Amino acid sequence: VQQGPGMVPGGNMNMAGGNMNIGPPAPAFNTNEPPSDIVGIQNLPLTATVEEILDFFYGYPVLKDSVHIHRSDRGAPTGNASVAFPTPQDAMIAVRELNSRPMGVKKLRLLLI
Repeated sequence: VQQGPGMVPGGNMNMAGGNMNIGPPAPAFNTNEPPSDIVGIQNLPLTATVEEILDFFYGYPVLKDSVHIHRSDRGAPTGNASVAFPTPQDAMIAVRELNSRPMGVKKLRLLLI
């Protein structure tokens, strides 16, 4: 058996149909935690306003007073924000349907937090 960079004793470089399990297993989803009704927003334009965030979620039931634009210790926007929804299901739908949609030239990343 050849050995060298990229070679595993007893293995070969042909990965087609081979075992692709490399590294530790992925952590199990914790089903003991209640589903979240909070959506985190990443990659916001640094000039984004509360009104622009509400416009991004137009047609989705964001709790209007829940929009929080995250700021650094010096008060500068970080490009992150969070919003709340009435139910975890509403939050999940928004994440599923709006993740990777643009605000201006930036694609926003949405996640349940």
